[in-house]
Amino acid sequence: MDLLIIEDEPMIVNGISFLLKEYKYPNNEVPNICIAQDGEEANQCLNKQSFDFIFTDIKMPKMNGLELVKKWTQQKSITQWVIISGFNDFEYAQEALKNGVKDYLLKPVTKKKMNETIDRLMKNRNELINSFVSITQSQDIIEELEDSIWMLNEDRVSQQFINWTCKLPHQSIDVLIYQKSLEEILLLLVTRLREKGIQELREDDFTVIGHTKKELDAAFMNRCLEIMNSIRLRRKGNIIDPIDAAKEYIQSHLGERLSLADVADKLGFNPTYFSQLFKKETGESFVAFRRKIRMEWAKQLIEQNEMRIIDISNEIGYSDLAHFTKSFKKYTGVTPSEYKQQLGITS
Repeated sequence: MDLLIIEDEPMIVNGISFLLKEYKYPNNEVPNICIAQDGEEANQCLNKQSFDFIFTDIKMPKMNGLELVKKWTQQKSITQWVIISGFNDFEYAQEALKNGVKDYLLKPVTKKKMNETIDRLMKNRNELINSFVSITQSQDIIEELEDSIWMLNEDRVSQQFINWTCKLPHQSIDVLIYQKSLEEILLLLVTRLREKGIQELREDDFTVIGHTKKELDAAFMNRCLEIMNSIRLRRKGNIIDPIDAAKEYIQSHLGERLSLADVADKLGFNPTYFSQLFKKETGESFVAFRRKIRMEWAKQLIEQNEMRIIDISNEIGYSDLAHFTKSFKKYTGVTPSEYKQQLGITS
């Protein structure tokens, strides 16, 4: 939460700062409060960054509060202005409200009055952000980026982000709204990826910082790259296609009591998501694929005629011969012994 106080009297500045810090912001957020002593310093601050709320005196040297409001309200559309004045001037108040000022407070400002004002400002701010964030929460862009990040496809992530930004009405989007929207997308991405088992990602790590849309775009892409790097590390350097890696692991560990959870954990996947992804990419379930690989291996071992049926059963991960026989018949249509007979193997 970025706040700006424009006031040249130190006692007033301290009093307003105290009231702003005392307010109970959502999620116990601590506001970042900047101070400008006059209109010129305020212009310098506003050229450097955007603010959520600005509290300004009216009568100041170089540029008064109303002139500042008129200059910046079009450029900083999400910023909300509050006039704090020692003069109960109806015409000033009327002109201020006409130019977009949200409130007109008289000095000295009480804690109750300040809290009521901030309550209204917070409500307005949330409505403004949500009106745009609802656009950014399109399921399509979230799912596209999620899939590409999960597959570690940097080029595809970049292209999808470019395609999305090209559809936005950039000229009408305030930088602060745009920043909050990008952070909302990252939050959703991180949340979904954590559900897939990438617990190293923390929602509060992925803020996007920048003073222009170009800087914010670059910061967003850097965050996406950081997420992909976390996924790489979680997979312990295994950057090959995750389904290929899963198949290879299954084939090399068939003799073990291999479960879906074992393979998912080895490759850094959430078991539920891994099951869905495996079925989507291969067209068959993990269990069906594992059974197929085991049965094909069993057939080869029978054809080699170097092992007993019970030993073949143990070799491919079946500790129970009856279970192996039942599975083999379900897969081939015949029992292991009948399969040997079909091959003309008598011993």
